[in-house]
Formats: sequence, structure tokens, C-alpha cells
Amino acid sequence: MILCVCPNPSVDTYWWMNDIKTGDVNRIRKQEPYPGGKGVHIALNIAELGEEVKLLGIWAGNKGAWIKSECEKRNVSCEGIEVEGENRTCITVMSENEQIRNTEFLENGAQINEQQYADFLSCYKKHLDKGKLVLLSGSWLQGAPADAYGPFIDAANEKNIPVWIDCSGELLKKSLTHKPFGLHVNRAEAAALCGDQENAKNYFLQFIKQLAFTAGKEGLYLYTQQEEVYAVCHVENVISMVGCGDALLAGIGVASVRNYPLKEIAKYGAACGAANCMRHELGMIYKEDADMLLKTICS
Repeated sequence: MILCVCPNPSVDTYWWMNDIKTGDVNRIRKQEPYPGGKGVHIALNIAELGEEVKLLGIWAGNKGAWIKSECEKRNVSCEGIEVEGENRTCITVMSENEQIRNTEFLENGAQINEQQYADFLSCYKKHLDKGKLVLLSGSWLQGAPADAYGPFIDAANEKNIPVWIDCSGELLKKSLTHKPFGLHVNRAEAAALCGDQENAKNYFLQFIKQLAFTAGKEGLYLYTQQEEVYAVCHVENVISMVGCGDALLAGIGVASVRNYPLKEIAKYGAACGAANCMRHELGMIYKEDADMLLKTICS
């Protein structure tokens, strides 16, 4: 089983609009909600790829109940804790107008306190023994400690269970000090911490054993201390790139628990990231798309 942790689930919603007029009334032509948050996307894609997955989340209100229900419909087993308030809604604008296309509006969501954080960590430790791999991803609810992922990484390390992280900013910096096994980071996130790609590779590999560095259309660079592999997969008609990194990490996770060689892990990750671009559903892939793209991949 792969254990995914999503501390800040969301209802990811497409708003279809012709334009955005500041200081005026804006009408939405159509809206479509999807279960979201990085860990939710990753878990859904792992299930689609045929691996057993458990999703731990902090669930709040009617939105939290809806996200869980949608995940469970797709063979994702959900656990975690429930808190007051509502999980956030994250809006992505879809439009023929390139100036507003992919504009995002992100709510803050609910809050947690020290005891609720401890309860969530306890829930995680209860399920940890059953995991072959742990994926920690995304932001935390307000009220979580600055080093929120640290104890989660420590607990996995104590049991020699590989743990990957996917987060940014100060949360990433603090998480690295706990020596996770792997990290997924994109070019912009890396640049904010340590500059260009070569500097990023040298910096991050001080703390981790595997680095998945994504560079948009240029593809995926997968690094260890001893080996560097590369894979890129091109999609002719891109519908949306929202959630590509989550799909890519899901592919890396699945390939890793299947004990693929490093080069094949990179190929599978790149194929899954590209498959996310091919369909309308936000942050989700289809296995047949990933399998088809895997045959066309460049490395």
C-alpha cells in the first residue's frame, strides 16, 4: 500500500468565463467541482494506476465529506481526522481568453489547533506500518506548526519506509532537515530556494536520496548521488496542466513500489504527468493514456 497524506484537501473548481472585469459584475458560464489538494490528486491517480492506496486528510464540513465521498467512489480509502469549519475551495478560470486562462483563486480553508495536529500525527502513525511508501504533499491548514511534516518524516524514517515530499517555501526547507527519501520540486520552487538547476541538484541532494526535478515542457530530471536520468513526453493537444506535478509524483510512487529501475521510474512519472494534460478532469489521469504515452517517451 502507498500512504498519501493531504493535510489541506480542497474542492478544485473550474470557472468557465469569457472575461474578468475588475470592479464590475462577472458571470460564470459554467462551473465544475473536483476533489482536490495535492495529496488527493496523487491518491486518485495511484488508484487509477492500479495500486492500493490510503489517503489521510484533515476533513472539514460538507466540503470535506464530499471530497472523501468522491475519493472513495474511485477506490481510494480515506482516513484522518475531522475538524470544524469547511475545507477550502480552489478556483481555476477556464477561458478562450488567454489573458485570464488558468487564473487561480485559493481559499484558506479551516484551521487546526495543537491537539488536532497531534491527533492527525497519531492517525498517521497508526497506518504507517502498512505502507510501502509515504507521499507527503501540499500545504497545511492554518494553526499547524511551521515544521509540520518533520515528525511525519521522522516516523517513516524510524521504520525505514521511504518518504517523498512535495511542498515549497519554508515548509520545504524545514522538512529537508529531517532527511526524507525523495523530493519532487519544479523549477520555480527550486529557484526560490537555491537558484538554477545545477545548484538545486547539489543543494537538495545534501538532504535526500532521490530528486525529481520538473522543468515544464522540458521534462523530468531524476537524480541520485550516483545517477542522473531524464525523460520527456510530449502531448499534442494540451487541455490543462493543472495537477501535472501531482500525476507525475503518483507515477514515480507507483513505479518505485514496483521496483522499476531508475530510468523506468522517470519514464513512468513523465508519462503520467503528460497524461494529466490530455483530459478535461482536473488533476486526474486515465491509465490507458499513461500506458499509450509510455510507448512514445523520449529519454
